Amino acid sequence: MNKVGSLLFPPRCPFCKEVVESTEKCCTDCFSKLPYIGKHFCYKCGKQLEEDQFEYCHDCNIQNHFFRQGRGLYVHEDLVCDAIYDLKYKNKRQIADFFAEQIWEYLGEWIKKSDYSAIIPVPISEHKMKIRGYNQAELISRKLSLKAGIVHRPECLIRTSDTAPQRLLGRLERKNNLKNAFKTTTDRVQLEKVLLVDDIFTTGNTVDAVAEILLHSGVKAVDFITVSIGKGL
Repeated sequence: MNKVGSLLFPPRCPFCKEVVESTEKCCTDCFSKLPYIGKHFCYKCGKQLEEDQFEYCHDCNIQNHFFRQGRGLYVHEDLVCDAIYDLKYKNKRQIADFFAEQIWEYLGEWIKKSDYSAIIPVPISEHKMKIRGYNQAELISRKLSLKAGIVHRPECLIRTSDTAPQRLLGRLERKNNLKNAFKTTTDRVQLEKVLLVDDIFTTGNTVDAVAEILLHSGVKAVDFITVSIGKGL
């Protein structure tokens, strides 16, 4: 953006809209309120745990997952919920800059340790893409891939159906809702280890559905990273 443009449309905090120095920043007040996932988190999905809980959350204790491991940045509440909503439904695409920067700052070391072959965003349906004009997960993953120096491969996956919103369904309904919802664009995906990127993780059914498809297509291991993680059911 040129100097005139930056004066007319200065970058703003993704939470309170106060003017900030870049789209990768938020204001000091909002930063102090962000619900970061602390030191106690599930070793499988990254969900925040209470201090008296052990290695795994309730969900991961009672079900198996196709993904190997995942991490999240925030608990899905308060300011984060509103910012993700603005990113997805109000065309506030610059919020993806902030989330990608925060993921890299706080979880970059975790990403570096796994030597990923590629970063892939969880796809949205063609119908949603036509309405929205972009995939919010892809905006984040593209910027994250540049920071990490890992190849970005959004073309590997497509979403074949526009399923009902997962938040409106029960546990079994969520799993059935995603059957055959994703597919790879080639029979064999020639990648060793893949990092999926999404905006929200709840029970893990969406990430699991994508991971299962990738594993069946030849990928050896699938991890994920997400902006926020919902509390256990």
